[in-house]
Amino acid sequence: GVEQYHEDPEFRSYYRSTRAHNTVSVDGHEQSEIWGSFRVARRAHPLAASWGEDASLAFASGGHNGFRRLDPPIDHQRTVCWIDRRFWVICDFISGSGPHQLDSYLHFHPEVEFSHEPDSRDELAAVEGRRSAAGLKVIAWGIDSWTAHRAESNPIQGWYAPEFGKKLGSTTWCLTAESQLPASIGYVLWPESTPVSVEMESCESEQQGEPANRLRVQSADARYSIRVTPTTVQLESVSPPVNAPVS
Repeated sequence: GVEQYHEDPEFRSYYRSTRAHNTVSVDGHEQSEIWGSFRVARRAHPLAASWGEDASLAFASGGHNGFRRLDPPIDHQRTVCWIDRRFWVICDFISGSGPHQLDSYLHFHPEVEFSHEPDSRDELAAVEGRRSAAGLKVIAWGIDSWTAHRAESNPIQGWYAPEFGKKLGSTTWCLTAESQLPASIGYVLWPESTPVSVEMESCESEQQGEPANRLRVQSADARYSIRVTPTTVQLESVSPPVNAPVS
């Protein structure tokens, strides 16, 4: 959102920034260059999108070329999928070369409260966020470190502007990877209180040269194997079968 245009240029720039959105920043760069309060220079343009749906999943994939102005150029593609009408997988593919810092941001509503502050990346799966009766776990892979921010001003992070003239502190997570490109990072959104584990490994894609990840998601009542690429998602196996009754 945005709560003002001219009173505080630093906040105006923040509201327009990449880090104020649920996406990935590379080496701290913006997807599009921001000038002044309203101007934008070299703009990011969308790459080809794809989507699909069947009884077991629905997905959408897309990307942008805003980081191609970097040297060497970089592309960011994201695949979002809804598995078994139960949980979500968000997978980011960052193509290019050389070592880079990848920061993936997750912004939560101000009313979301968390069970505790994790001490490390490995404890993320044990943290549950709640808003009223709804709960959510975030289980990340491919990252090296994790930080939480709320209502911070130096630098600005952790704010939500629901309307003009109003801003609220809100929790923002930054998942960071120091990685050699090409690379893939991501997370599972698990909207249940039940324990869950996630494992990711690189695998072969049906299209030559296309990156692919195989995710194994396991809860107390089901095990899923999911192959994700920048253009497709396939539920390779699930036990028990999708939509089967659980005793």
